Amino acid sequence: MAEFSILTPNAMLGYGYKLEHFWYGVEQYSPKAIIVDSGSTDGGPYKLGLNKMTCGRDSYVRDLTPILQACFHKKIQVLIGSVGGDGSNKHVQEMFEIIREIAAHEGLSFKVATINAGFRRDLLTHRIVNNMVSPCGPVEELTVESVDRAIDLVAQMGAEPYVHPLPRVFPAHQVPRPTASRRP
Repeated sequence: MAEFSILTPNAMLGYGYKLEHFWYGVEQYSPKAIIVDSGSTDGGPYKLGLNKMTCGRDSYVRDLTPILQACFHKKIQVLIGSVGGDGSNKHVQEMFEIIREIAAHEGLSFKVATINAGFRRDLLTHRIVNNMVSPCGPVEELTVESVDRAIDLVAQMGAEPYVHPLPRVFPAHQVPRPTASRRP
């Protein structure tokens, strides 16, 4: 199996990192991927309940701009986990919009795959009613009432959803170079 390097600029997207360290890592190690987390099972549920991202938009723009420049110019794959703190579909879309804006501003073009973790209430309710849901560890059983009261629902996931889009970045949204007549 071939070896390759992965660069992680910081522990949490939006918390900042030293640009000179980032570019040193890009140039010195020629990573195949830049991977950064953007969520947590600690604060994620809190952010999900508030329907707010962990950091302000400017913090994400600041952190993502060099990452996307490296992605475009060095042909490096970028993976971001649990965008916005909770990984909700709304925040996945919001992060996608930030990426589109950066790409347009910087004149970058690349494919972007999004992986939604949002869960349909009706599907989850059906599974609860039919005893198809069980707790993960020593916690209370999930109830239909809890699902009905929840502001939003997301599923925890492992690496499996990333496996399909990685080789081809598919299904993908094309982020084109900005023109007056084309819209992504």
